[in-house]
Amino acid sequence: MEKKDGNDYIVASYPNEQQLVVTWAVSEQKCTLVSSYFNHAFAEFIKALRIYDVTSIVFNGANAHTCHEVFVREDSKQWTITGLNKHRSYCVEWGIKLNENKFFPILRSNIVQALFPEHMKPSDSGGRSDGQSPEWKEYVSSYSYYTKESKGEA
Repeated sequence: MEKKDGNDYIVASYPNEQQLVVTWAVSEQKCTLVSSYFNHAFAEFIKALRIYDVTSIVFNGANAHTCHEVFVREDSKQWTITGLNKHRSYCVEWGIKLNENKFFPILRSNIVQALFPEHMKPSDSGGRSDGQSPEWKEYVSSYSYYTKESKGEA
C-alpha cells in the first residue's frame, strides 16, 4: 500500500445504485504507530474493511444493525462493494485483524445512504412532479427578521 505522510482518509460513495466504492490512504506515521503499539510488523497484519448498516442510529462502533467484513489486499487503495440493501445507511471502517474475532479499526468513513430509485430521488422542485420550481419560490425567503415588541402599560 502506498503510504503518504499525514494524508489519512477513507471515503465511501455510491457511483450507482449497485455499488458502494470505498477509497482510502494511510500515512506512514499511522502505520508505524499501530505497528509499535502492537509490537508487530504492519505489513504482516491482515487488512480488512467492515461495512456497517447504521440506518437511523447514532453509530458508536458497536451498535450497527449488521456488519460485514471483507479482507483486502495489502496494496489496495479502493474496494467496490455490491449487494447492499437499498434505502439503508452504511459506514465503513478500514483496519487490521488481530485474530479471528478481533478487528482494530484505523479509519472510519462518512455515512452514506443507498441511492433511491430515480422517481424517489430528493429534488428541489417544491413537490412538483414536472421538475419545475413552483412560482411562489422566488417570493419566499428562508431568513426572517423578528423584533421584540415592548409591551406598554395600559
